[in-house]
Amino acid sequence: MKITRFEAENFKRLRAVDITPNPGDGTVIIGGRNAQGKTSVLDGIMAALAGRAGSKELVRPIRDGENKARVVVELEDLIIERKWTPSGSTLTVGPKDGVSRLNSPQAVLDKFIGALSFDPLKFAESEPKAQVATLINIIGREAFDEIADRRRGAYDMRTEVNRQVKSIKARRDALGAVPEVQPVDVAEVTNRFLDAQRRDQARLDWDRLQRQIEDLQAQQAEVVEKGQAIALRYLVGGVDTLEEADVLREQIRYAEVRNRQAREYDQAIELEEELAAQEQEAARLTSLVNAADEERAALIANSPLPVPGLGFDEDGVTLNGVPFVQSSAAERLKVSVAMAMAFNPELRVICIRDASLLDDDSKRALAAMAEEHDYQIWLEVVGDPGEVGVVIEDGEVQS
Repeated sequence: MKITRFEAENFKRLRAVDITPNPGDGTVIIGGRNAQGKTSVLDGIMAALAGRAGSKELVRPIRDGENKARVVVELEDLIIERKWTPSGSTLTVGPKDGVSRLNSPQAVLDKFIGALSFDPLKFAESEPKAQVATLINIIGREAFDEIADRRRGAYDMRTEVNRQVKSIKARRDALGAVPEVQPVDVAEVTNRFLDAQRRDQARLDWDRLQRQIEDLQAQQAEVVEKGQAIALRYLVGGVDTLEEADVLREQIRYAEVRNRQAREYDQAIELEEELAAQEQEAARLTSLVNAADEERAALIANSPLPVPGLGFDEDGVTLNGVPFVQSSAAERLKVSVAMAMAFNPELRVICIRDASLLDDDSKRALAAMAEEHDYQIWLEVVGDPGEVGVVIEDGEVQS
């Protein structure tokens, strides 16, 4: 639906205005000097079509010196009329045949009035996050929210796992290079030591008895000097019988050192295994995050965005891979108007304020877009728009 006729009486700076756009024109240019009422035309369209939201933004809808105001916007199928008095405003919406009125006029307007219709350049001026949210609303927020929830869950879990990986790695690094050391069974060595002591004691006892025998034999053979020498050498050789117990005694003495080393080795192995497991889990969660990003990118790539090359990522909106904020003014204008068209598939009306800031190329581009997509774009310009526009002077249309 497009605007086929606009009428206003005593609305803001307007006295009496009646504008019937040429059906073949994609743009309707409202010109004139400042403070003559051209902005009031766009405000009147917004106040009528945007319903309560548009009316709330009006501070003084009634022209100074008057006690009531009226705006009528005729669409191809409907007539919308809003009236103001000092006590408030009323809204009526009905078919153009004039036979009846709709019982819920605001609900009718809310059904086909979309965002950006009355300020398409708002998209270009928005923060990156707001621009991304707008695109998501066009594509379908439900699908993006589901992907975002899965990504957020995997990302949060990965953050916790990476925290554990960092902690485990620090504990492992604190151990340094740990050689593999077999632990000592102190109880087993002690039992062996006691057995060795008993055996050694038995040998000592045997040696003592043997020496006693030898002493007796030596006494019997006092004259045999050679025998005494042999007996003496035998006694000296008996000292080697203590070797086993001495070895075991040393093992017991250093058992705690070896066992501490063995515990550190076991701890190092355990930490390395735990670290490997956590790193594997972090890698798995990273794959889930990447999968969500790829799914999101595919959803964007396969979505009918209003401008070819338009996309977005975590940092904001992009155009042909370049951040949208770095695009030219003409490109931002084209994207913003295309966004407004995407948001308003039923009411095919777009209003652009301060269109005097646009150069001739931008205006021609807007006209081409309006013709291509069958939209009606109302432009407010300062000065005389020429033969193709309407001039407002002192609240009235100048012929």
